Amino acid sequence: MAMTSAPSSVPCALSVIVAHVDPGVSLERCVAALDRACTDLHAEIVVVQATDSPADPAPASCTPLRTLHVRAGALVPQLWKHGFDVTRGECVAFTLANCEVSEGWAREMLSALHAEAAGVGGPIECAPDLGLVDRAVYYLRYSAFLPSRVVDGLVSGEIPGDNAAYRHEALARHRDAIADGFFEVLFHVRLRRDGATLCMRRGAAARFWGGVSLRDAIRHRFAHGRHFGAWRVSEGQRSWWQIGLAAPVVPFLLALRAAGRVVNSTARRWHFVSALPAFLVIASAWAAGEAFGAVRGAGLR
Repeated sequence: MAMTSAPSSVPCALSVIVAHVDPGVSLERCVAALDRACTDLHAEIVVVQATDSPADPAPASCTPLRTLHVRAGALVPQLWKHGFDVTRGECVAFTLANCEVSEGWAREMLSALHAEAAGVGGPIECAPDLGLVDRAVYYLRYSAFLPSRVVDGLVSGEIPGDNAAYRHEALARHRDAIADGFFEVLFHVRLRRDGATLCMRRGAAARFWGGVSLRDAIRHRFAHGRHFGAWRVSEGQRSWWQIGLAAPVVPFLLALRAAGRVVNSTARRWHFVSALPAFLVIASAWAAGEAFGAVRGAGLR
Protein backbone atom coordinates (compact mmCIF):
# COMPACT_ATOMS: atom_id res chain seq x y z
CA MET A 1 0.00 0.00 0.00
CA ALA A 2 1.39 3.40 -0.98
CA MET A 3 0.45 6.75 0.50
CA THR A 4 1.04 10.23 -0.90
CA SER A 5 1.86 11.83 2.44
CA ALA A 6 2.52 10.84 6.03
CA PRO A 7 -0.47 11.11 8.38
CA SER A 8 -0.50 13.88 10.94
CA SER A 9 -0.82 12.98 14.61
CA VAL A 10 -3.10 15.97 15.28
CA PRO A 11 -6.73 14.87 15.81
CA CYS A 12 -9.59 16.43 13.85
CA ALA A 13 -13.37 16.53 14.05
CA LEU A 14 -14.13 14.48 10.93
CA SER A 15 -12.26 12.07 8.67
CA VAL A 16 -13.95 11.28 5.34
CA ILE A 17 -12.84 8.08 3.59
CA VAL A 18 -13.51 7.97 -0.15
CA ALA A 19 -13.31 4.57 -1.86
CA HIS A 20 -12.28 4.93 -5.51
CA VAL A 21 -12.78 1.55 -7.14
CA ASP A 22 -14.28 2.30 -10.58
CA PRO A 23 -11.49 3.33 -12.99
CA GLY A 24 -13.75 5.43 -15.19
CA VAL A 25 -14.84 7.68 -12.32
CA SER A 26 -13.03 10.98 -11.74
CA LEU A 27 -12.37 12.18 -8.22
CA GLU A 28 -12.90 15.85 -9.00
CA ARG A 29 -16.65 16.02 -8.47
CA CYS A 30 -16.65 13.98 -5.26
CA VAL A 31 -13.75 15.83 -3.64
CA ALA A 32 -15.08 19.26 -4.64
CA ALA A 33 -18.41 18.50 -2.95
CA LEU A 34 -16.69 17.20 0.20
CA ASP A 35 -14.49 20.29 0.27
CA ARG A 36 -17.58 22.53 0.24
CA ALA A 37 -19.30 20.42 2.90
CA CYS A 38 -16.25 20.57 5.19
CA THR A 39 -15.72 24.34 4.92
CA ASP A 40 -14.72 25.80 8.32
CA LEU A 41 -14.61 22.34 9.88
CA HIS A 42 -11.47 20.69 11.19
CA ALA A 43 -11.66 17.79 8.75
CA GLU A 44 -9.56 15.59 6.49
CA ILE A 45 -10.27 13.60 3.31
CA VAL A 46 -8.60 10.23 2.74
CA VAL A 47 -8.96 8.83 -0.79
CA VAL A 48 -8.22 5.11 -1.14
CA GLN A 49 -7.74 3.87 -4.69
CA ALA A 50 -7.59 0.28 -5.98
CA THR A 51 -5.19 0.47 -8.89
CA ASP A 52 -2.76 -1.57 -10.96
CA SER A 53 -1.60 1.48 -12.91
CA PRO A 54 -0.93 5.13 -12.08
CA ALA A 55 -4.10 6.53 -10.51
CA ASP A 56 -5.73 9.91 -10.90
CA PRO A 57 -3.76 12.66 -9.18
CA ALA A 58 -5.36 14.04 -6.04
CA PRO A 59 -7.67 16.95 -6.92
CA ALA A 60 -7.09 20.38 -5.45
CA SER A 61 -8.78 20.75 -2.08
CA CYS A 62 -8.78 23.28 0.73
CA THR A 63 -9.49 20.42 3.13
CA PRO A 64 -6.36 18.37 3.94
CA LEU A 65 -6.35 15.41 1.56
CA ARG A 66 -4.29 12.23 1.38
CA THR A 67 -4.34 9.44 -1.18
CA LEU A 68 -3.63 5.77 -0.52
CA HIS A 69 -3.09 3.13 -3.20
CA VAL A 70 -3.93 -0.52 -2.58
CA ARG A 71 -3.97 -3.62 -4.78
CA ALA A 72 -6.22 -3.67 -7.81
CA GLY A 73 -9.35 -5.73 -7.35
CA ALA A 74 -9.85 -4.79 -3.69
CA LEU A 75 -13.48 -4.32 -2.69
CA VAL A 76 -14.92 -1.04 -1.39
CA PRO A 77 -15.14 -2.31 2.24
CA GLN A 78 -11.45 -3.25 2.08
CA LEU A 79 -10.56 0.22 0.80
CA TRP A 80 -12.56 1.78 3.63
CA LYS A 81 -10.73 -0.36 6.17
CA HIS A 82 -7.34 0.78 4.84
CA GLY A 83 -8.55 4.36 5.10
CA PHE A 84 -9.79 3.90 8.64
CA ASP A 85 -6.36 2.62 9.70
CA VAL A 86 -4.85 6.08 9.05
CA THR A 87 -7.71 8.35 10.12
CA ARG A 88 -7.41 10.72 13.05
CA GLY A 89 -10.94 12.13 13.22
CA GLU A 90 -13.20 11.86 16.23
CA CYS A 91 -15.87 10.89 13.71
CA VAL A 92 -15.31 8.88 10.52
CA ALA A 93 -17.46 9.05 7.38
CA PHE A 94 -17.53 6.64 4.45
CA THR A 95 -18.45 7.40 0.86
CA LEU A 96 -17.59 6.60 -2.78
CA ALA A 97 -15.93 8.52 -5.58
CA ASN A 98 -19.24 7.90 -7.41
CA CYS A 99 -21.13 10.10 -4.92
CA GLU A 100 -21.52 13.84 -4.46
CA VAL A 101 -22.54 15.03 -0.99
CA SER A 102 -24.77 17.99 -0.20
CA GLU A 103 -23.40 21.25 1.20
CA GLY A 104 -24.79 20.61 4.69
CA TRP A 105 -23.73 16.95 4.74
CA ALA A 106 -20.78 17.10 7.15
CA ARG A 107 -22.54 19.26 9.74
CA GLU A 108 -25.62 17.03 9.70
CA MET A 109 -23.45 13.96 10.25
CA LEU A 110 -21.53 15.53 13.12
CA SER A 111 -24.68 16.91 14.74
CA ALA A 112 -26.31 13.46 14.81
CA LEU A 113 -23.21 11.73 16.14
CA HIS A 114 -22.80 14.29 18.91
CA ALA A 115 -26.48 14.14 19.85
CA GLU A 116 -27.97 10.70 19.55
CA ALA A 117 -26.21 7.82 17.82
CA ALA A 118 -23.02 5.88 17.24
CA GLY A 119 -23.72 5.84 13.49
CA VAL A 120 -25.71 8.03 11.10
CA GLY A 121 -26.69 7.70 7.46
CA GLY A 122 -28.32 9.95 4.91
CA PRO A 123 -30.52 9.53 1.82
CA ILE A 124 -28.98 8.76 -1.56
CA GLU A 125 -30.49 10.34 -4.65
CA CYS A 126 -29.69 9.30 -8.22
CA ALA A 127 -28.44 11.67 -10.86
CA PRO A 128 -31.11 12.25 -13.55
CA ASP A 129 -28.99 11.15 -16.51
CA LEU A 130 -27.77 7.73 -15.34
CA GLY A 131 -27.39 4.92 -17.87
CA LEU A 132 -29.14 1.58 -17.57
CA VAL A 133 -26.37 -0.17 -15.62
CA ASP A 134 -25.94 2.68 -13.17
CA ARG A 135 -29.70 2.84 -12.66
CA ALA A 136 -29.75 -0.89 -11.96
CA VAL A 137 -26.94 -0.51 -9.44
CA TYR A 138 -28.73 2.42 -7.83
CA TYR A 139 -32.06 0.64 -7.31
CA LEU A 140 -30.42 -2.59 -6.18
CA ARG A 141 -28.25 -0.90 -3.57
CA TYR A 142 -30.01 2.29 -2.57
CA SER A 143 -33.77 2.00 -3.10
CA ALA A 144 -34.26 1.69 0.68
CA PHE A 145 -32.63 5.12 1.08
CA LEU A 146 -34.61 7.17 -1.42
CA PRO A 147 -35.00 10.74 -0.10
CA SER A 148 -38.78 10.28 0.03
CA ARG A 149 -38.37 7.30 2.37
CA VAL A 150 -35.98 8.87 4.87
CA VAL A 151 -37.13 10.57 8.07
CA ASP A 152 -34.96 12.02 10.80
CA GLY A 153 -34.46 9.86 13.87
CA LEU A 154 -33.31 6.52 15.19
CA VAL A 155 -33.75 3.47 12.94
CA SER A 156 -34.07 -0.22 13.70
CA GLY A 157 -32.95 -1.21 10.20
CA GLU A 158 -29.89 -0.41 8.15
CA ILE A 159 -28.21 2.83 7.16
CA PRO A 160 -26.35 3.08 3.83
CA GLY A 161 -22.66 2.27 4.21
CA ASP A 162 -21.90 4.43 1.15
CA ASN A 163 -23.25 7.52 2.92
CA ALA A 164 -22.64 7.02 6.62
CA ALA A 165 -20.53 8.25 9.53
CA TYR A 166 -19.63 6.77 12.92
CA ARG A 167 -17.90 7.75 16.09
CA HIS A 168 -14.27 6.73 15.86
CA GLU A 169 -14.35 5.07 19.26
CA ALA A 170 -17.21 2.79 18.14
CA LEU A 171 -15.23 1.68 15.09
CA ALA A 172 -12.08 1.18 17.15
CA ARG A 173 -13.92 -0.81 19.82
CA HIS A 174 -15.03 -3.33 17.20
CA ARG A 175 -11.87 -3.29 15.12
CA ASP A 176 -11.90 -7.10 14.92
CA ALA A 177 -15.27 -6.95 13.16
CA ILE A 178 -13.78 -4.86 10.35
CA ALA A 179 -10.45 -6.64 10.09
CA ASP A 180 -11.37 -8.05 6.65
CA GLY A 181 -13.06 -4.84 5.52
CA PHE A 182 -15.76 -2.45 6.67
CA PHE A 183 -18.88 -4.41 5.68
CA GLU A 184 -21.46 -2.18 7.32
CA VAL A 185 -24.23 -4.75 7.88
CA LEU A 186 -21.86 -6.99 9.84
CA PHE A 187 -20.55 -4.02 11.80
CA HIS A 188 -24.06 -2.82 12.64
CA VAL A 189 -24.86 -6.17 14.24
CA ARG A 190 -21.87 -5.75 16.54
CA LEU A 191 -22.81 -2.15 17.35
CA ARG A 192 -26.33 -3.06 18.35
CA ARG A 193 -25.17 -5.99 20.46
CA ASP A 194 -23.15 -3.39 22.32
CA GLY A 195 -26.27 -1.31 22.95
CA ALA A 196 -25.45 1.40 20.39
CA THR A 197 -27.98 3.05 18.08
CA LEU A 198 -28.13 4.15 14.45
CA CYS A 199 -30.06 7.05 12.96
CA MET A 200 -30.86 8.77 9.67
CA ARG A 201 -30.68 12.45 8.79
CA ARG A 202 -32.39 13.84 5.68
CA GLY A 203 -29.93 16.74 5.54
CA ALA A 204 -26.94 14.39 5.17
CA ALA A 205 -27.81 13.71 1.55
CA ALA A 206 -25.63 12.37 -1.25
CA ARG A 207 -26.19 11.88 -4.97
CA PHE A 208 -25.03 8.79 -6.87
CA TRP A 209 -23.84 9.67 -10.34
CA GLY A 210 -22.63 6.29 -11.49
CA GLY A 211 -19.68 5.30 -13.63
CA VAL A 212 -19.97 1.54 -12.99
CA SER A 213 -19.48 -0.95 -15.84
CA LEU A 214 -21.68 -4.04 -16.03
CA ARG A 215 -18.64 -6.30 -15.65
CA ASP A 216 -17.48 -4.52 -12.50
CA ALA A 217 -21.01 -4.43 -11.07
CA ILE A 218 -21.31 -8.21 -11.51
CA ARG A 219 -17.86 -8.83 -10.04
CA HIS A 220 -18.45 -6.60 -7.03
CA ARG A 221 -21.92 -7.96 -6.24
CA PHE A 222 -20.70 -11.57 -6.49
CA ALA A 223 -17.79 -10.84 -4.14
CA HIS A 224 -20.00 -8.99 -1.65
CA GLY A 225 -22.61 -11.73 -1.78
CA ARG A 226 -19.95 -14.37 -1.18
CA HIS A 227 -18.74 -12.58 1.93
CA PHE A 228 -22.31 -12.10 3.20
CA GLY A 229 -23.30 -15.72 2.60
CA ALA A 230 -20.31 -17.01 4.55
CA TRP A 231 -21.12 -14.60 7.39
CA ARG A 232 -24.78 -15.66 7.56
CA VAL A 233 -23.75 -19.30 7.94
CA SER A 234 -21.12 -18.46 10.56
CA GLU A 235 -23.71 -16.47 12.53
CA GLY A 236 -26.25 -19.27 12.35
CA GLN A 237 -28.78 -17.05 10.55
CA ARG A 238 -29.31 -19.62 7.77
CA SER A 239 -27.86 -22.97 6.80
CA TRP A 240 -25.88 -23.31 3.58
CA TRP A 241 -28.62 -25.37 1.94
CA GLN A 242 -31.33 -22.83 2.79
CA ILE A 243 -29.32 -20.06 1.16
CA GLY A 244 -28.53 -22.26 -1.83
CA LEU A 245 -32.17 -23.27 -2.37
CA ALA A 246 -33.32 -19.64 -2.15
CA ALA A 247 -30.70 -18.32 -4.58
CA PRO A 248 -32.77 -18.72 -7.81
CA VAL A 249 -35.62 -16.57 -6.47
CA VAL A 250 -33.51 -13.95 -4.67
CA PRO A 251 -33.08 -11.68 -7.75
CA PHE A 252 -36.86 -11.55 -8.24
CA LEU A 253 -37.50 -10.88 -4.57
CA LEU A 254 -35.00 -8.02 -4.65
CA ALA A 255 -36.71 -6.64 -7.77
CA LEU A 256 -40.12 -6.82 -6.10
CA ARG A 257 -38.78 -5.05 -3.04
CA ALA A 258 -37.29 -2.24 -5.12
CA ALA A 259 -40.47 -1.97 -7.20
CA GLY A 260 -42.54 -1.56 -4.05
CA ARG A 261 -40.40 1.40 -3.06
CA VAL A 262 -40.87 3.27 -6.35
CA VAL A 263 -44.41 2.23 -7.32
CA ASN A 264 -45.99 5.49 -6.13
CA SER A 265 -43.73 7.65 -8.30
CA THR A 266 -44.44 7.56 -12.03
CA ALA A 267 -41.02 8.96 -12.92
CA ARG A 268 -39.14 6.55 -10.69
CA ARG A 269 -41.32 3.62 -11.71
CA TRP A 270 -40.34 3.86 -15.38
CA HIS A 271 -36.78 4.77 -14.45
CA PHE A 272 -36.61 1.45 -12.60
CA VAL A 273 -38.52 -0.69 -15.11
CA SER A 274 -36.24 0.30 -18.00
CA ALA A 275 -33.23 -0.86 -15.96
CA LEU A 276 -34.87 -4.09 -14.80
CA PRO A 277 -32.97 -6.50 -17.12
CA ALA A 278 -29.61 -5.16 -15.89
CA PHE A 279 -30.96 -5.18 -12.33
CA LEU A 280 -31.79 -8.89 -12.53
CA VAL A 281 -28.38 -9.74 -13.99
CA ILE A 282 -26.53 -7.92 -11.21
CA ALA A 283 -28.88 -9.26 -8.53
CA SER A 284 -28.26 -12.78 -9.85
CA ALA A 285 -24.53 -12.23 -9.33
CA TRP A 286 -25.26 -11.31 -5.70
CA ALA A 287 -27.43 -14.40 -5.18
CA ALA A 288 -24.84 -16.70 -6.77
CA GLY A 289 -22.11 -15.18 -4.63
CA GLU A 290 -24.19 -15.55 -1.48
CA ALA A 291 -24.85 -19.23 -2.23
CA PHE A 292 -21.19 -19.88 -3.02
CA GLY A 293 -20.08 -18.10 0.14
CA ALA A 294 -22.59 -20.08 2.22
CA VAL A 295 -21.23 -23.38 0.92
CA ARG A 296 -17.64 -22.34 1.50
CA GLY A 297 -18.55 -20.88 4.90
CA ALA A 298 -20.01 -24.23 5.92
CA GLY A 299 -16.66 -25.87 5.14
CA LEU A 300 -17.99 -27.66 2.02
CA ARG A 301 -16.21 -27.94 -1.32
